[in-house]
Amino acid sequence: MPVLDRCTPSRVGHGTVVLYYAFPESKPFPPLRLKALIYNEGTRAGTTHLLIRAPVTVPVPTVIIARLDISRISAGRYGTEAVLRMPTIAEGYGLTELVSLTLDREYELHGKVHGVATLRCPDGKFQASGEAAFVDGTTASAEAIRACRTAG
Repeated sequence: MPVLDRCTPSRVGHGTVVLYYAFPESKPFPPLRLKALIYNEGTRAGTTHLLIRAPVTVPVPTVIIARLDISRISAGRYGTEAVLRMPTIAEGYGLTELVSLTLDREYELHGKVHGVATLRCPDGKFQASGEAAFVDGTTASAEAIRACRTAG
């Protein structure tokens, strides 16, 4: 049985990763749009570990493996922290432009269907913030606020 077939029960989602390659001795490659699969590696010490696997065919066949660690926190409005760790790509000549993930696995517990991720909307607004730190020391941050309503 192929390795990925054995991992099917732990698959919790899919996504897209867009990469750019720019080697000093050649023109930049056109952006690569990769299909990714997301696997649940389990929960340890209160942190859920997801593995993101995106096969690459050019410039050389390889696989990008990233980690997404999700933990509950208590930081004002924020109750969840998700940390995405992307690997160094093409010895530093690759750049990740976009990571878009969908967690679409559902399971049944006590007669109710649940998703892998849930959100609450206690006050009519969904608020999220993000920070990125790069190996060269550059940082970036953003915040989003959207209206929401409680189902029911």
